[in-house]
Amino acid sequence: AGDCVLVLPGNHDYDNGMVDLWENFSQNLTGKMLLLTEHQPYCLKDFDLDVTVYPAHCHSKHSDQNNLGWIKKLSERDDSKWQIGIAHGALIDISPDIAGKYFNMSERELIDIEMDLWLLGHTHLPYPEQKEVSNRKVFNAGTPEPDGMDCRHGGNAWLLTLEDKGKVKAEALETGNYRFYDLEQVIHSESDLEKLKESLLTDQPGRKLVRTTLMGRIDEEIYNKRNELYRELKDKLAYFNVDDSQLRIKINKDVIEKEFTRNSFPYKLLNELSSSGDEEALQVVYGLIKGVKNEAE
Repeated sequence: AGDCVLVLPGNHDYDNGMVDLWENFSQNLTGKMLLLTEHQPYCLKDFDLDVTVYPAHCHSKHSDQNNLGWIKKLSERDDSKWQIGIAHGALIDISPDIAGKYFNMSERELIDIEMDLWLLGHTHLPYPEQKEVSNRKVFNAGTPEPDGMDCRHGGNAWLLTLEDKGKVKAEALETGNYRFYDLEQVIHSESDLEKLKESLLTDQPGRKLVRTTLMGRIDEEIYNKRNELYRELKDKLAYFNVDDSQLRIKINKDVIEKEFTRNSFPYKLLNELSSSGDEEALQVVYGLIKGVKNEAE
């Protein structure tokens, strides 16, 4: 219900006692907010919550050691009903951290500390991957908003319910406003372009950020009209970027007739290839001839 909001510094907004961010933040805390910057248990009974939290925040951007050590050394725990650990760091085998410099911790290591629940930050993907989970102790929320073209999820948060001691129910909630799409499409016809447009403009286009690579060969008339489609997509999508350097005009007798002098060598060669039905050879030779022609001009 928002009776208490806990804030834990991570590795990009770490707290080393000298960062203006957290000094300013501390000066503007409301009564329901608690900044976790000390290696100590935080009892939440003042917020009418029978909970003690044990934070492992970040004091630097990089570290080859996590900050769980002080919790492991505790000789006794607070008497609250619920004991919850909160940590920022890469979860081994889940987070990509080959160099081991992002406060690495393992799920086994966390479970061995025997908390009722572990809440993690750092990895941008939710963990576990399931949408509904029962009786797990380690959760990573991911990012509440998708944050890049390689991001396939819609932003995530966990709704966690602690029932009886040791029983946890979790439901993944999609929280993001935007979705990212990084697409490659082979285009053969105007119909293919229309299908692409329809798929992108369906279901809240103003929330879609799209980067697409188009390839293939299409008729010259359609090729010359493609920018109209691009303009419409740019107007209606939150973001649209297209690379069509691999999308080419389909060479046919009309194109040859228009571009080359009748009975010239290129004219005869291209018409012969067109009649043979070898589209790949026709396209390659056309490209070579155009390249030589452009250089000569």
